[in-house]
Amino acid sequence: MLDKLNYQLITRPEIKNVEQLKGKKFGVSRYGSSADFGMRAMLKTGRRRSGQRRDDFAIGDEPARIAAIKSGNIDGTVANAPFGIEAESSS
Repeated sequence: MLDKLNYQLITRPEIKNVEQLKGKKFGVSRYGSSADFGMRAMLKTGRRRSGQRRDDFAIGDEPARIAAIKSGNIDGTVANAPFGIEAESSS
């Protein structure tokens, strides 16, 4: 068992730092899911540093969210392995 969430933050290639996350659109599987919780937890520190506000969209599973990033419909998401690794290698 793990005592942490095993998510990677995946964003569009042009996003290079936490300040650029302000006002961006993020996809989660569904509201209240572990992906939603993981996204909120991961970005909590970033919001404090950048005054970030984000918009969330319930999109579906990890392949659907990665496809939404590639098509430009969202700017980021969280993903478990192997989807995060695959997303990094294809960008």
